[in-house]
Amino acid sequence: MNLTKTDYNILFFVSKFDTIDLETILKNFNEDVQTTELRLEMLSTPAYKNNIPIDDTCYIEEGSVETQIPNYTFPIQRPNGIYRITALGKKTLEDYRLKNKIENRKYWINSVLTPIGVAMVTAVLTTIVTLLVTKYLGIYL
Repeated sequence: MNLTKTDYNILFFVSKFDTIDLETILKNFNEDVQTTELRLEMLSTPAYKNNIPIDDTCYIEEGSVETQIPNYTFPIQRPNGIYRITALGKKTLEDYRLKNKIENRKYWINSVLTPIGVAMVTAVLTTIVTLLVTKYLGIYL
């Protein structure tokens, strides 16, 4: 799943808390409520194999409450709107931070330090050539 900047922002926000409820998440994101809920659903949906959810394949996890329905043999699990970040979510955030750190470093090297270095080398070489020319050819100038 390719995550967008907003998805990462949601992951960052959820990671700040042990657990967080849906209303708090919705209040902190100015997007359309349905869009944020869709993002939460996508981030909390695990991958499946043979109709069985695979562990550690979702970024956040929604808690659930066991509910016993009359005349049903087994209780059912209903989502309770309380989210927490998973191990995969934490790993994804670490990777994202590291990638951004590397990209920032590349930016500073390529767009700031390299031009400064080139300018300094040019200035030094120009000064050296000027001194040599005036020293050896000064009598002819």
